[in-house]
Amino acid sequence: MENKNTPPKTVQTRNLANAKLLNSNFQGHDLNKADLRNADLSGSNLRGASLKEANLTDAKLTRVDLSGADLNSAMLYKADLSEADLSGADLTQANLKEAQMIETNLSSAILDNAKITGANFKKAKLQRSSLRAVNLRGANLSEADLSESDFSGIFQKSSRKYEISDLSGTDLTKAKLKNAKMQRADLSGADLAGADLSGADLRQANLSGADLKGANLKGAKLKGTDLRKANMEGAELGFFQKWLAITD
Repeated sequence: MENKNTPPKTVQTRNLANAKLLNSNFQGHDLNKADLRNADLSGSNLRGASLKEANLTDAKLTRVDLSGADLNSAMLYKADLSEADLSGADLTQANLKEAQMIETNLSSAILDNAKITGANFKKAKLQRSSLRAVNLRGANLSEADLSESDFSGIFQKSSRKYEISDLSGTDLTKAKLKNAKMQRADLSGADLAGADLSGADLRQANLSGADLKGANLKGAKLKGTDLRKANMEGAELGFFQKWLAITD
């Protein structure tokens, strides 16, 4: 059994662009800043690997095991991570723009400050994940499980500004957002038809123009929530909840 204190294995070359590495074993390897553009790592084992600032643009990572991996500031633009396991992975400040994450397991993953605009997370598992100050504008999160996830903002010391999570225009139809933390998040124009938002914290969140048709908002915190021009047809919520929200 490998000792937990054993240093990560270092790959000799950092240039692996266009490489065919299907079903390879890179468990615990050091691939920091590696060039993996357009590489095919389908079915590979990268559990616990370090890929900080690695370039995985257009890489094929379907069914890859990246559980517990460090992908801090990694470039994953248009990468295909469908059905991959990224549970517990660190994707802080990663670029996942237009990435394919269909049925991907991201439970308990960290995606703070990540750029995920236009990505496809359909049916992805993101339970208890951290998505603070994330940019998900225009992403597809339909039928995704985001229960107990954290979308709250972050105060950036460098800019001295409070950055919120941007989910404007996202597709969250039939998504599970039970008990999610979404204080001050921007959900303007989002499609939340049939979504489960029961128990979610939506205080001061912006849901103006959002589609909440048939959504479950039972027990959700709506104090100061902007619901102006939102479609509330068939939405489940109490009178007192709606009274606390901004509707005019």
